[in-house]
Amino acid sequence: MRSTTPLFHGPAPGRHFTRCARITAAVAMALLAACQQLPVQGPGPTGVDAPGKTPPPAAAPASAPLLWDAVSPQEPGSTGLAQAMPVVPPPPADLWSRLRRGMQLAEPGGAARVLTDQHERWYRSHAAHMTRTFTRARLYLFDIVEAVERQGMPLEIALLPAVESAFMPEARSQAAAEGLWQFIAPTARRFDLKLHLFQDDRRAVRAATQAALRYLDELQRRYAGDYLLALAAYNCGEGCIDQAVQRARARGLPGRFEDLKLNPETAAYVPRLLGLVRVVAQAVDSGDLASAGLPAMANAAYFVAVPIQRDIDVARAAELAGLSLTEFRALNPQHKRPVIVAAATAEVLVPVEREARFVEAMLNYRGPLASWGAATVPRRTSVDALAQRHGIEPQALREANQIPPGHLVGAGSTVVVPRAETAPDITASQAQAATLATVPAMVRRAVQVLRKDTWASLSARLGVTPLQLRGWNPLLRSLRRGRNELTLPVTVAERLAEAPPTGAATSAAPRRGHPSQRPRHHPRGAHP
Repeated sequence: MRSTTPLFHGPAPGRHFTRCARITAAVAMALLAACQQLPVQGPGPTGVDAPGKTPPPAAAPASAPLLWDAVSPQEPGSTGLAQAMPVVPPPPADLWSRLRRGMQLAEPGGAARVLTDQHERWYRSHAAHMTRTFTRARLYLFDIVEAVERQGMPLEIALLPAVESAFMPEARSQAAAEGLWQFIAPTARRFDLKLHLFQDDRRAVRAATQAALRYLDELQRRYAGDYLLALAAYNCGEGCIDQAVQRARARGLPGRFEDLKLNPETAAYVPRLLGLVRVVAQAVDSGDLASAGLPAMANAAYFVAVPIQRDIDVARAAELAGLSLTEFRALNPQHKRPVIVAAATAEVLVPVEREARFVEAMLNYRGPLASWGAATVPRRTSVDALAQRHGIEPQALREANQIPPGHLVGAGSTVVVPRAETAPDITASQAQAATLATVPAMVRRAVQVLRKDTWASLSARLGVTPLQLRGWNPLLRSLRRGRNELTLPVTVAERLAEAPPTGAATSAAPRRGHPSQRPRHHPRGAHP
C-alpha cells in the first residue's frame, strides 16, 4: 500500500516558495540601498578604458572609500574588503640609484641653462677628476644622503660637497672657508660649530653636514621653497640674493634664479651643481657609471660613531682601531692637536668593520689613553726653553702645537705638552678658552745710524754685542748713515721702539770743538 505521508514537514509547498520570494526581494532591496552609499569606481571621463592605458586616479575624498577592485580572500576578523595598499618601490641597487631616485630640482632657463650645459661638458671631459672626487666621497656620501633624506630635501644637495670641496674635509679656500661644506668662521659659529685650539668642526664630517643642512633649510624657507635661490644664497649670502631678487622684480620679472644678475662666481655656482647632477643622473639611467668616472658605491654605511669618555691621543685611537693615521684622520679631520678632548668631542668615527675591534681594544687598554695635556705659558718664551721645562724635544713641541719656525710663544698661550699620568682630562671650558699667540723671534726694524756710528757703538746702544749684531745681519757689510734695515730679536726691537728718538747728543760722542763743549770766554776780570 503506497504511503500518503508528505515528503517534507511544514507548510504547504506554495506557501514555502512565497516566503522565499519575499526574503529574496528584501535582501535585494537592502543591497541596492547599500550600493547608493558607496562611491562609484569606474572608467575615466570617457567611460571607456583604453587597452593598455591606466585611467587617471580620482581625487581622494575626505574619508578614504572602500575599494571593490582590491578584494582579497576573507580573513578571520576582516570585513572581506581590502584597503588599497601603497606601492612600495624595490630597494635601490646601490647608493647611486638611491641618489637618482631622490633627485627633484628643476633646471633654470636662459643664461643659467647655457652655463649648466657648459659645466656638464666640463665634468664629462674630466672623468679622472670625477673618479678622484667620488673615490673620496665613498667615505662620506652614504651618511650625507641619509641626513639629506631625513631633512626631506632633494638629494641633489648630497652632491654639493663635490662642488664645494671635491669631498676633501681639510680643504681651505682663499677666503678661509674650510671643510666639506666650506664654512667661513662667522657662519660656522652661527650654526653652533666648535672652533677652538683643539678642534675645528667645519672639518667634522657629521657636525658640518648637519650645520649645512640647517642653513639650507633656513634658506629654502626664506625663499618659499625655491632651492635654486637657497643654493645661490648658500654661496654668496642672503643679502646678496635678497637684493638680486628685488632688482629682478623691479624689472617686472618673477625673481627666479635665471632672472637674477649675480656676480660671476654665484651665477656659475648653481649651474655647476646642476651640470654635475646631469652627468650622475644619465650615468645611473644608462647603467654605465664607468664612462662618467663614477666608482661603484654600496648603499651602506662606511663608518660608525663610537662614544668616548676620556681624552685619547689621535695616534693611539688610530692604533686601537687598526687604522693608519691617515685613514683615521680622513674620518676625524677636525682635531687640530695630537689629543682628542673627550669633553669637546664625545665620539670618534671608525669604519663599520673596525667598530668591534676598537670598542674591545678601548675596554682592554690598561695604560693612559692620552699622553698629551695642556699648559698655560705665563710669559713670552722660546720654544727651546718651553721644551726644556717639559722634557721634550723642541721640534716635537713645535710640531704638536703648530708653532712656526723662528717664533716665540706669547704670554697666556695654551700649549700641549707631555701629560703626567695623574693629570686630569682637559675640560670643555679649557678647550673653548684656549688660544695660542706666537711672535717672530727675529724681526726687521729700521734703525737710525749716525755718521760716526760703528758696529761697537750701535751694538752698545741696542744692548747687544757686535758679534751678535753681525751674526743677525750677515749680508750687511757696513753701516751707512741714516736708516738701516736690521734683523733683530723681537725683544731688542721692542726695547728700541720704547727708547726715546735717537739724537746727536744722546746717540753719539759730541764732536771736538762743538759749541756746546767749547769753554766760554769772559771779559778780563769778569766772572761767570
